[in-house]
Amino acid sequence: MISIIALVSMVSAVYISDNAQTDAHAINLSGSMRMQSYLILNKKITNNKSEEIDRLISDFEKKLSNPVLMQATKKTEKKKLHDAIWYDWNNEIKPLILDSHLTNQKLNKLEKKLNDLVANIDHLVKTYQVHAEDNNRLIRQIQAASLLITISFIFLAIYMVNHLIRRPLSDLTIIATKIGQGDYTVQADEHGHDELSILAKTINRMVRAINDSHIRMEEKVRKKTKQLERTNESIQLLYSISNKSNHSHGSNIDFQPHLSKLSEVTGIEGLELCLMTENGTKPYHHLNTKKSILPLSCRNRDCSDCVSFDSPLESEEAYTFPLVYDHNHFGVLNCVPRNHEPLHPWQSQLIQSVAEQFAITLSLKHRQDEGRRLALARERTVIARELHDSLAQALSYLKIQVAVLQKGLTDPSVDISIENTISDIKTALNGAYKELRELLTTFRLKLEGSNLHEALQESFKQLSDRFSDKEIKFNNEIKNMPFSATEQVHLLQIAREAVQNAIHHSEGSKIVILLTSRKKNGYVTLLIHDDGIGIDTLAKKENHYGLAIMKERSRSLKGTLTIGNHAKGGTEVRFDFQPEFNIPLDVEKTYD
Repeated sequence: MISIIALVSMVSAVYISDNAQTDAHAINLSGSMRMQSYLILNKKITNNKSEEIDRLISDFEKKLSNPVLMQATKKTEKKKLHDAIWYDWNNEIKPLILDSHLTNQKLNKLEKKLNDLVANIDHLVKTYQVHAEDNNRLIRQIQAASLLITISFIFLAIYMVNHLIRRPLSDLTIIATKIGQGDYTVQADEHGHDELSILAKTINRMVRAINDSHIRMEEKVRKKTKQLERTNESIQLLYSISNKSNHSHGSNIDFQPHLSKLSEVTGIEGLELCLMTENGTKPYHHLNTKKSILPLSCRNRDCSDCVSFDSPLESEEAYTFPLVYDHNHFGVLNCVPRNHEPLHPWQSQLIQSVAEQFAITLSLKHRQDEGRRLALARERTVIARELHDSLAQALSYLKIQVAVLQKGLTDPSVDISIENTISDIKTALNGAYKELRELLTTFRLKLEGSNLHEALQESFKQLSDRFSDKEIKFNNEIKNMPFSATEQVHLLQIAREAVQNAIHHSEGSKIVILLTSRKKNGYVTLLIHDDGIGIDTLAKKENHYGLAIMKERSRSLKGTLTIGNHAKGGTEVRFDFQPEFNIPLDVEKTYD
């Protein structure tokens, strides 16, 4: 608009100036015509020379008929004045001037006509002057109006730029800054239809989309976090149950904390654990998290339905998860959700896993009990055999000696030495007492530490402390080999008995124990070597309790026990056997 106004102002000024450019010339010509008419009158009065008068008349007519003056008099008023001047000149003034016999009367008439002509010329000049002044005034008015309108539009433009551009753009900048800082709740003013309004609408849609996406993402993160926390709690619960079962060491396991934790993780208050024996039909132990929610069958002590299946069962009152492992039924885990709501898949899966862990724990405990009973039976068999081979024989011998003594005392005809018999009985009693002490020492022997290596070290340390004059050196080259519990007990007994024999009978000062393995066949070798007097001092005691028990234990492991003299002196006890977990190791040496 400012450009259009400037263009209109300039065109108007050019147009008006173009129309007024002949006014000054026309005024000049009109003024000269006025002087020319007086000059003609003066010449006519003074000398009346026709040549000069004709020249002046010709000049006057030439100026009156000038194209500039003719063009300037196209408008009505000017045209009338010009025509009147031209008419007065041609019809009244010019004939009087050309009259050679000019009388005073005609002269006065000529002077009057010239004055009238001059008045008309003055009027024409005045008209030209007014026209020029009007043009100048119009130009000034157009310029002033253009300036005023231009200033108005400038202020309007400033207002529009501030209201429609600067302020919305500033608001958009502030909103963009807040969005960059993570505030997705801001909204821009989107009223209007201009470019910034379209941009504001687009930003608002973008912010709403980002905010919705952010909210959905946060909700997903919360759900995932809750799932991860729930999964972590479930894993910790299962690990706690497994760890507890692995470290129970035969003691009764308290399932109540695990049941309470399961109730806390799943959010189900109604949990009941019924423990049964393998062949039992009634539970021997009940654990509850909320006693009042027991199913009717449990309150009536009717367990027939619970022990008749091996997979989870859903009824109108509760969900039942059996504690079954390796086809052995150890009880059930009942679940009664609040208002009998269905279980979520993760709840059902967790409760099923806990039930399986409970079953595994009870199965391990059952197997440990069976193992302990079997080990106890085996140990009792060994004790009975050892008592039979030692004390039973001594008691039989004592019984015979007592019978002989009794017969000698009651029948004088029997020739016996009472003193010798009593001496033999004393000797036999001392031997039996000594063997009994050795048996008690052997039976009290137990595995110290967490494995065979630590148990052997602890046993040899105790012997070294008791017999400080003996140097006992132990070297184990198969620390990583797994031995069964029976193998560990027998190896410990054989090694300890051999070392005790060396301490008591070898008369040496150094004892070396070596536990190694042969690579090719996987046999384990236990070597005990001393620097004493050799095997001759023990030759008369081959039926001694210590040697007998070593041989008995070697037969239990299906191994070979060899006792003899070492090439470099002293006695060597060698025991070779193949362990159950037979994996040949990269150890193979030849021992002299």
